[in-house]
Amino acid sequence: MRRLNNGAGLSRSVYPILATSILLWVRPALAADTASPAAAVSVYPAALLLSGALLALAAAMTLFMRMPRVRDAQLRRACGWVIASGMATALTLLIGATQVPADAAPISFWPLSDTAAQVLKLLIAVAALAYLILELTAPRSVLARTWQKVRRPAVILLGVSGLAAYWNFGAFHFTQFTHQHELLHYYLGSKHGPELRYTRLYDCILQAQLEEQPELVNLQTQRVQDLVSNRLVFATELQERLKLCPQSFSPERWLVFKRDVVALRSIAGAALWNSSLIDFGFNAPPTWNVIPSAITRNLDLSAESLRAVALIDPLLILAGLGCIAWAFGLEVACLAACFFGVFFPSRFFWTGGGFMRQDWLACLLAGLALLRRNFPVAAGFFLGCSGLFRLFPFAFLALPFTSAALNAVQTRRVEAGLWRLALGVLLACVTLVPLGARSMGGFSSYGQFYENSVKHLSTPYTNNIGLASLLSFRPRPNFSAEIQTADLNERLVAYREMRQEAFSSVRYLFVALALSFFAMTAWYMRRERRMWVLSILGFVLIPVGTNLACYYFSFLMVATVLWREEPRIVVFLFLLAAASQILGLTITSDELLYAAISMVVLYVCLESVLTYRLRLLSRESDTPD
Repeated sequence: MRRLNNGAGLSRSVYPILATSILLWVRPALAADTASPAAAVSVYPAALLLSGALLALAAAMTLFMRMPRVRDAQLRRACGWVIASGMATALTLLIGATQVPADAAPISFWPLSDTAAQVLKLLIAVAALAYLILELTAPRSVLARTWQKVRRPAVILLGVSGLAAYWNFGAFHFTQFTHQHELLHYYLGSKHGPELRYTRLYDCILQAQLEEQPELVNLQTQRVQDLVSNRLVFATELQERLKLCPQSFSPERWLVFKRDVVALRSIAGAALWNSSLIDFGFNAPPTWNVIPSAITRNLDLSAESLRAVALIDPLLILAGLGCIAWAFGLEVACLAACFFGVFFPSRFFWTGGGFMRQDWLACLLAGLALLRRNFPVAAGFFLGCSGLFRLFPFAFLALPFTSAALNAVQTRRVEAGLWRLALGVLLACVTLVPLGARSMGGFSSYGQFYENSVKHLSTPYTNNIGLASLLSFRPRPNFSAEIQTADLNERLVAYREMRQEAFSSVRYLFVALALSFFAMTAWYMRRERRMWVLSILGFVLIPVGTNLACYYFSFLMVATVLWREEPRIVVFLFLLAAASQILGLTITSDELLYAAISMVVLYVCLESVLTYRLRLLSRESDTPD
């Protein structure tokens, strides 16, 4: 056993394979056949997979040779599982290496490419899984003393690595930090919300360009999303509506809007600008706009101001993680940060460098932390704010209130803590709802938001995750010759229409499954009395009952706070993170990719409910009569 813990023997046996792996990985940047001559260090995909297979095989074989010296039965079983996993991983990577095309472009690790960043995130997810397994097994083995010395630095390193991974290790969008596509919608949408509301953003942008930069606009060829119907059209179809835009503004505000459009167009560039106009507009509720409108209303748009407002989100993320550390401990905060950074669907690509896109997450984490620390009114306020900012976080209140209702039927009383939680939510509503109406030009904005949300939710997107997305998934059909020869946008519209029809045929099945899952979860959790645990377990309801864009699934990080309550849920969570990166690296079709991720997410949610139910049953059986 002493030899097992001695790194020297292991190092000697791995040296030859490490050397082989390095030779496979690193190659000269200016090789004649390179596909990226600017790269200082790049790797062929087949070589990357083959070196991974060699390292996995080396670790498995080394541990296999050391096993006869292991006396602890539990450690022997753990070693057996690690050996089997290593062999399976080596075989999988070897098969993958044989399937890579011979002419595949190399992956650049310096300067960093998106694919290389995904590989590094996968390695961090695997390292986090190793930490969790060691944390569960090492304290009960002869490794206990050594593990106690290294566990704290290890989990801090995981947390820091996770945050670095989210920001792509400093590469951000691999061109810049700010996300102009996002800022076009949320900077302009917040600053000019009363005039633009939810259907006039693209119309008024085009009209402003026609007045200020007519040479840059060709209505005959300009594609634009009609935000009234969510149809992709040529701008000429909206020509009469464009002329009405100045009437929504005062003369002074119209001049400011035109100046902002010209400034943003010069910063974004033609390609990014045109792709932004075929998105789906500004969709945040009026309550979200309270703080952003106060920031942007009198702020001149420039590259410097865009960078300044884009820095708010990193501060919100750090503040939320600080709340988790305060309430649940540094270890849990580091695990949450690690998952946040390595989960593929919520990567920086989508909303990173945007404007106030993480306010709901910071409020959610703060609310859960306050609930854990037994400040129910403050917790309710922050959870209410999170829900008012993005609506779906209200799901984190569903189980506490449902459990209270079930208990009230039996005991005919409601606990005081729940009344205080409800009071906090009410305070958030009383505060934000009128302020939101003021920021968007009146209470009529709520009616328009509702109509826009119905339209928005009825439109399928390729990056949605959830039960609805999985049920409506169909392989790409054989489109007509006219559609096949059309441009990418027209093919995408045809595919969306097919997805809408597919969901219509399973709508009642979706409702039945969602209600059944909610009823099962509420029934299984009825004996759990702690509101903070019930609130956190609300994460399982969202993928089943909603159909959110993938970047909102960073909310799954809240499950890490159950590490001391039910560690298997956190293990499932990091298995999900690793699987999401593997799927992201191997599946090129967005429709298939997010359908596959939906399936894995739903499995993890179901497994989490069943696992925690077993925890409750075990607790009841251990309770003396």
